Amino acid sequence: MHKAHSHLVLAVFMILCVSWSLALAQEPADNTGQDFTRPTGKLELGVVHMDMIADAWSESIVAKASLPCTLEGLWKASISAEQPYTWIKGATRKNPYGRRLKGFSEVVLEGLVIAPPEGGWTWAAGAQWIPPSASKDELGTGRHQLVPTLGARYDLGGWMQGAWCGARLGHAFDVAGYEGYPHISQTVFQPMLNIDLPGSWFLTFSPEARYDWKNEEWFIPFDITAGKLAQNGLVVLFTYRSAINDDMLLYVNTFELRVRYLFDADVRTILSGASSAVNDVLGGTPMDIPEPKGP
Repeated sequence: MHKAHSHLVLAVFMILCVSWSLALAQEPADNTGQDFTRPTGKLELGVVHMDMIADAWSESIVAKASLPCTLEGLWKASISAEQPYTWIKGATRKNPYGRRLKGFSEVVLEGLVIAPPEGGWTWAAGAQWIPPSASKDELGTGRHQLVPTLGARYDLGGWMQGAWCGARLGHAFDVAGYEGYPHISQTVFQPMLNIDLPGSWFLTFSPEARYDWKNEEWFIPFDITAGKLAQNGLVVLFTYRSAINDDMLLYVNTFELRVRYLFDADVRTILSGASSAVNDVLGGTPMDIPEPKGP
């Protein structure tokens, strides 16, 4: 996908999410948006400061939007899109001359299908697509990446109300891209533990470890998120990450502040509403969007 087209598609998707969130203005009860097996309508804006090697650093503003979809037999799905805008300074592996740069980093698009819970377990499978959409060479990989992903979540409510653990395993590889950029082959493993605290506070541990098969390099971080579910569907989160092993020279420390807005919505609802709006204008018959059936 052309870089400009990637940003246009993402902008349309986020505008759609904003419109429907403002129209519905209802937050899902007791869902903070941390659990990937409980998809919900979600809009998120974050500010990230990243300390890298020597005196290099980067800062980003990250916008993210997600929508769920109810499927047949209690199955669920979710689609999401994420777009960072980044400033970097200092010499890094991708910016060896230490140029001051700013621009869009690469778009991240993800789709997941989630199975019905069974015996405390919930399974999910899907993939990410990361097109070469960065506005500067130093801000992206120059390759079309696919990241097939398998995830599992286990309910720890018998130990502590609201607690759960899980993991996601994926493998990133490139399928096409611009000439002159190196190929990609990285395995990504992300264990997770969420603990709900009094006063609608919560803690989440979700370090994302990587192994680069081409360069035989590891990246293993420490990661902790503290958040609070406020009223009107707002969630405020602060995340701290620190590299334990950084062969890949990704970062030393990361500080991230995010504000998340949760709302009740469904892709079927949006399609039905869009169909009704179009047919009101055209004077036709609304499109029949079938309702999901139970098991």
